Parts: sequence; structure tokens; C-alpha cells
Amino acid sequence: MAIEEVVCEEPQVAAPSTGSSQSANEEATMYASAESNDGNQIGMLSSEDIEDFFENERKKIECVTESSIEEDLKPCMGMKFSTKEEGQQIFNFYSSVVGFSVAVVNSYRTTSKKRNNEITKVVMQCNKHGRTAQVDREQLVPQRRSTVITKTGCKVEMRITEKNGVWEVTRLNLEHNHELSPNSRFFRSHKYMSPEEKDLIRTLKYTNTPTGKIVDILAYVRGGIGCLPYTKKMVSNYGTEINKELQNTDMMEVVEMFNKKQADSPGFYYSFQLDSDNKVRSIFWSDQKSRLYYEQCGDCLSFDTTFLTNKCNLPFAPFVGVSPHGNTYLFAWAFIVNEKADTFKWLFEQFLIAMHGVPPVSIITDGDRAMKAAIEEVFPNAFHRWCLFHIKKKADEKITTGFQANEGLYEDFQDIIDNSLTVEEFESLWQQMIQNHGVEHIEYFGTLWENRQYWAPVFFQIKVFPIYSDNCQK
Repeated sequence: MAIEEVVCEEPQVAAPSTGSSQSANEEATMYASAESNDGNQIGMLSSEDIEDFFENERKKIECVTESSIEEDLKPCMGMKFSTKEEGQQIFNFYSSVVGFSVAVVNSYRTTSKKRNNEITKVVMQCNKHGRTAQVDREQLVPQRRSTVITKTGCKVEMRITEKNGVWEVTRLNLEHNHELSPNSRFFRSHKYMSPEEKDLIRTLKYTNTPTGKIVDILAYVRGGIGCLPYTKKMVSNYGTEINKELQNTDMMEVVEMFNKKQADSPGFYYSFQLDSDNKVRSIFWSDQKSRLYYEQCGDCLSFDTTFLTNKCNLPFAPFVGVSPHGNTYLFAWAFIVNEKADTFKWLFEQFLIAMHGVPPVSIITDGDRAMKAAIEEVFPNAFHRWCLFHIKKKADEKITTGFQANEGLYEDFQDIIDNSLTVEEFESLWQQMIQNHGVEHIEYFGTLWENRQYWAPVFFQIKVFPIYSDNCQK
């Protein structure tokens, strides 16, 4: 068992008495001077009072000599404890003051079947017990600086044994054969976080505070970075544990929130897509007001998944519409596990359920093939077109070299798309553009030609996006 798993909070030990009442009287006088004349209110301390206070504290620390440590902190043979944890804490606190680290080297369990394999003996030693393994120096190669502890064969040991429910020191040796480092905060057994600090870290993690900022806050609370009994790495490791817990509970929090919303508003609808292990893959939801917006102005639907959440890396999929007055309405929202056809199919089916089975008249997407396949299956009668903005943007990215190498190609490309009046004119001018500029080898031009009925404005001149319905005009 690691000592750091047992020690949760540093024990408080009173400063030993010096046999004189002078310092006590001075301290009492200082606090008495802080009271007001009526004795009921505490006033502000003056700078002289603060200096006297720190001087008294310094004198107290100087009084804690080696002899006082031996008298007040050293464990002794026959010392008894109510639990093994108490014994471990006493020995570990003594080691922190003297200047060495503790390691639990053995834990013995009872063989009695009546006691359910309980621990009855614990052996704790200085972490420099044993010997460092010998190596052949001729075979050594340059390596990075090592953090391995050099063993000195230190014989310091404390053994506690349980007898009739009471733990007792049954073996003790406190003589070291190496130098000590009193009050070092970097010994492994002395690193600890109080429960309050762990709660603070958890709270800050919920607000996505960076680890460096968390360490700064903890250092400020304790009075400086040198007062922290742990390192930034420990804070980071504990933060990782919290993140794992959040990953396992965040979905339950979402379900709880959705259930509350549904209880407050019966028109709230949500659905989860699960995998074979009953893990959530995708989430869909829509509230009562958004469903009412769709009922009035949902003839034309715009759907895209260009946004990703920065924590879970899930595509965010909003269903968007536009009113006759140019206002943007959100009909529904979703987080999806991927952008495959089966995921979009499930998503569109949930949208159809939420909107009482009423499909959109027209739908605009960014040209994704998986979306196209799902739309054809779930919304077979909807007029599907691709967003011209995305088409031109992709063309700029994929045909950059072709546009630069052929003077006038870009201008012809834009003119044919924007100014063709009939399908025949568009198709004729497109073919002329390809031949005149000799760009038959550019693959993306072929892709655009094959799917021209989905994006070229000339193919849906009789359609209006968005379509103004009578209900929406009202």
C-alpha cells in the first residue's frame, strides 16, 4: 500500500512548550490589543502588531529542536494505535519532519478463515532500504538524467502489528546511514492533496480551466508555489482521472437535463442512437418552439455539419430554416458520431418523427454524398440541391492551378454559372469552356458536370429558396 493513498491531510502538531510563559503572554497581549474598547468587535492589526506576531512565530519554530522532535514526534516501541492508517500517518509525518521518505515494503494477512484475509502486520522502511543493483561500468552508455533513488542499505524500519483490534509498534529502528532532508516536499510519501483541494480541482475542471491556471490558484491559496506538497504532474494526473469520470457521467447528465426539459415542456423531443454495447453514438433534440417554427416556415430546410465540438470532436448538425423576412430559425439540433449514410438516415428519421411526419419540400446541403443517399431514402419527394457557395469554394480549392494556368477560365466559369438562362445554354457553354481552355484532364470539372442538376441555378429556376407558404406569410 502506498503511503500517499493513506495520508489525506497533514496532521497538526502543537508547538512544544519552552517552559516559559513570556511568549504566551506576548501573544495574548497582541490579540487583546486587537479588540475594541467594548471587547465585542475585532479591529484591524497595526503593522507593529503584525511584525510582533511573525517574530513570535519565528521564535516558536526555533524552539522545535531535535530533542523536542524526539520527545513529541518520534514513535517508540509499544506505541498503540486504533487503526493501521493512524500508525502509518504518525510514521510518515515523523519522516517528513526528520527528512526521509517512507515505503510500505510488506503487508501480512491472517490465514484465519474467520477474519476474511485481513491485514494484521505492516512493515514500513526508509525508501533507501536495500542496495542499488550493480552494473558493469564498461557497458554503460550515455543516458538521460535518471530519477532512480540510490539505495544505501538503510535499516530504518517500523513494524506495526494488530493484536485484539489494537495496532502496536512491535519493531523499531530509527538510525539512518545517509543524509536527511528535513521538510522536503518532494518525497513521494509526503505528497498529498487535501479533500478540499481535490474538490477545488474538480470544480475548476468542470469549467475547463487549464492545469497551469489550476496550479496557480492552488499555490495562491496555500501561500506560494513553494508551499504546495505536490507537483503540477500530480494535479494533471488527478485532472485526467476527473476527465475519465466526466466521460462516464456526462451522458447521464444530458439525459437528466433532457428529461427535466421534457417534464417542463411536453413539446420537447429527444432521441439517442445506441451501438451494440448500449453506448450513445448520436443525440437529436428539438423543443416546442422550434417545432412550431418548422410547422410555419419549414418548407425549405438547410442542413450542414461543418462544425466540430473541440472536446469530444463530434460533428454538430443544426437543421436551419429562413422566414420570409430573412430571419434564421433553428428547427432541431444533433451531435452525431460520424458523417456516414446510416448515421444521416437515423438523424433524418428522428427529424421526421419530431416534425409529426411532415417532410421538407426543399432541402439544401453542402454536396456530401452520404447526405445525398440518406435524403433520397428518407425524403424521397424533397427537392434536393447543393449549396452554390460550397460548390464555388471547393472549385477554388481544387482547381486553383487550372485557373492560374488558363487565363480567362475563372471568369468563364463564373459567368456560365451565374448568367445562363436555360439548361441548353448552360450545357453548351460549359462544353465550349472545357474545349477552349483544354481542361478535360481536370477531374473536378467532370464531377461538377455529372452532378450539375444538383447545384447549377439554371436547373431549379422554377423553384424558390426558401419557398414562401401562405402560413409563413401570415
